[in-house]
Amino acid sequence: MPSSFRLRAMQKAIVDADSARVRLLLRSGVPPQGAFDGTSFLELAVLDAALRMAAVGGNPEVVTMLLARGADPNGRCETFEDTPLQNAEREQHPAVIAILQNAGAVER
Repeated sequence: MPSSFRLRAMQKAIVDADSARVRLLLRSGVPPQGAFDGTSFLELAVLDAALRMAAVGGNPEVVTMLLARGADPNGRCETFEDTPLQNAEREQHPAVIAILQNAGAVER
C-alpha cells in the first residue's frame, strides 16, 4: 500500500486535472484503484477511488490513463454506492461518459 502522502498527492493531481503528475504517480506505484482514507480531499468520502474522482472532475486524459492502468470502470464507491459512470453523468461530462462506456462501464 502506498503511503498516505502519495495517495493524497494522487488525489490532488486528479482534482487539479494535472495529467503529468497523475502519470508520474502511477509510474511510481500508486494504484489506480487505491482507497483514500477520508482524512484527505476535504473528508468528502471515506473510501473513494481515483477513477471516480477523475470522472467527477471530467478530465478525459486522466480517466483514460487510469483505465489503461487497470482501474475498474464499474467500481462502486462503498460509501456513496455510485460508479464512475454515474459520477460523470451527474456532472455532465459527455467525453468521460463515452470513454467509460467504451471501457465497459454499464448503467446500474
